[in-house]
Amino acid sequence: MGVAGQNGGNARFALARYDPNGTLDKSFGGDGRVTTQLTPSRDAATSVVLQANGKIVAAGGARLTGPNSMFALARYTAAGRLDRTFGDHGRRRTDVTSRGDVANGLAIQADRKIVAAGESGFAGSNPKSALVRYTAHGRRDTTPMAA
Repeated sequence: MGVAGQNGGNARFALARYDPNGTLDKSFGGDGRVTTQLTPSRDAATSVVLQANGKIVAAGGARLTGPNSMFALARYTAAGRLDRTFGDHGRRRTDVTSRGDVANGLAIQADRKIVAAGESGFAGSNPKSALVRYTAHGRRDTTPMAA
């Protein structure tokens, strides 16, 4: 997981899957790799988690303009195709602050909800840690978290 197209200004989420012998698994995305554009600017995946149903969730940051980046998630089928039942046609962006946000970690709860952890406001003078929880279908979950 990471970024593809970094020098061209049109960076995208990038994932690759390998067979046990180290070669690209061609059953994933057709050639072992997938890239996903979340914004027309710069997107980068920084974390990935495998769900119990075999689907893959990647998280990171997506930048629209200037310092304004957002939490960004994409979910893929086991075959490496965007899971269109998740978020907005397989993608979800969340603007936590207007000064730079990025998701650096993911966890799947027992109830299949997705928790993204990261940093918010890092382009400002007072960055903070941030948690955003999503339903299993990629909608922002605003229900209180259990203690």
